[in-house]
Amino acid sequence: MTGCGDPCLDDGRGKAGAVCDPNASGEDATAGTAETAETTDSNESGETNSGTNTDTNTETDGPDENWCLDEDGDGFGDPDNCVPVPEGEDPPPGSVPEDQATDCDDSDPNTFPGAAELDDPDACMTDADDDGWGDDTPSNANAVPGRDCDDDNANAFPGAAENEEPPDACMEDDDMDGWGDTNPGGVGTTPGSDCADDDDAVTQCELWCEDMDMDTFGNPDVCEWVIPGDPPPPGYVMEYTDCLDTDPNVFPGAAELDDPNACMAD
Repeated sequence: MTGCGDPCLDDGRGKAGAVCDPNASGEDATAGTAETAETTDSNESGETNSGTNTDTNTETDGPDENWCLDEDGDGFGDPDNCVPVPEGEDPPPGSVPEDQATDCDDSDPNTFPGAAELDDPDACMTDADDDGWGDDTPSNANAVPGRDCDDDNANAFPGAAENEEPPDACMEDDDMDGWGDTNPGGVGTTPGSDCADDDDAVTQCELWCEDMDMDTFGNPDVCEWVIPGDPPPPGYVMEYTDCLDTDPNVFPGAAELDDPNACMAD
């Protein structure tokens, strides 16, 4: 038997089962050896894919967080308009975290918890004039009524006219002299005694009332405020307790033996 050359020859010293190719040349064998080495180097460098993915994703997603729409932009969201947002994702524009979703009227930026801090620092009230007092008749039924008798005027609120009685009455004091306007703009505003509420030099005015029957007791339903020092209307007096101003025989104390203070006819 003619040998075909080492490394293919099974001469008792090679690998068992080696196949002999009598046409193989030394160059081919060398190329095969080089290819094997190259493959080995490639595997050692880690640049080849072994077919098994050993990478594992150790990142875990956190729980979703609810974000709620803040339509009026007052910093408090609508608790009935919330969406879950996965951790790491951006919330919808114009939304706030769920713990800030306590707005009772998300269509009004003047209505939110703490809007009227002088009335209640926590209650959801409307304060349109930004005076710290809540509207006593808010347009939204979900808002808590406050004590502001004119929420369109920042100079009208409880205690605005601290010199009047009672000092915590809801009055209008535009010139901020401590006396309430005698003709306030708000329907529910208590009239004060300042007949020139645009002039802080004029404080308390005098009330003069018509005395039609000339018994020196005026009609409390027909009165005018007069700046001190100015003349009153003709036929007006400062006493306004007449119960029947068309009869000069009827006035307080007319029947003094019956009651010196009662308004009687005599």
